[in-house]
Amino acid sequence: MVKVYCIGVGGNGQTYVMDYLKDIVVNNIDDKDGLKHLCCPTKIGKAPFQRVKVIYVYNKTFDSICSHYRRQWAPIQMQKIRKHENNKYNAYNDVNKYFDLVESTITDHFGMEDHFIRWYQYRKNMNVYYLDMACINKQELAKFLECDVEKFRDLNFDSSSRHKYDYLKQKYPLSVMLYENIDNKIKQLSEDHNKKLFI
Repeated sequence: MVKVYCIGVGGNGQTYVMDYLKDIVVNNIDDKDGLKHLCCPTKIGKAPFQRVKVIYVYNKTFDSICSHYRRQWAPIQMQKIRKHENNKYNAYNDVNKYFDLVESTITDHFGMEDHFIRWYQYRKNMNVYYLDMACINKQELAKFLECDVEKFRDLNFDSSSRHKYDYLKQKYPLSVMLYENIDNKIKQLSEDHNKKLFI
C-alpha cells in the first residue's frame, strides 16, 4: 500500500491540507513524528520510496517566514527545514533582526529555497507532487493520488483571510524582492515537474 506524506516549510497552509486529507496522509499533523517539515527526502524513513507519495506544499515564502515569527518559533523552524541543524540563528528570534540580516546580505538565511531544491533534485522525485496553495490544481492532485477529483470539491484554501504583513513588506523591500524571486523559481520548477508526472 502506498503511503502519502505531506511535507513543506510550514506557515503556508500545510496544516489545512493535512487536515483535509487526514484519511490518507500518514505523517502527524502536529509534527510529533518529525516528518511534517522534513529537511530532505532521504530521511523519509525505511519504506521504499516507490511505495511512498509526497505532497510538497508551498506558498509565498516571505509570508511563511513572517507567520513563523508571528507564532514565535522561527528559529526552531529554521532548524527543522535545514539539512544540518545549526543554532546560529537562535540570535535572530526577532523578525526585524532577521530581515535586517536578509537586507544586508540579500540571502535566504531561513532556508526556504534550499529546502525546496533538496526535494526537487532528489533522484526519485517522481513520487512527489508540488501543491501550490495559491492556485490548487484539483485535477492534477486527483491524478497524482489516483482518486476521484470529487474528493477535493471542498478543498478551497482562502488566502484572503491570512495575515498580510504589509508593515514588514514596506519596511523590507529587498527581502520582499528576494522572496518573490524564490517564489517564481519554485513555481516554475514545480509546474514543470508536475507536468512530467502525467506524460
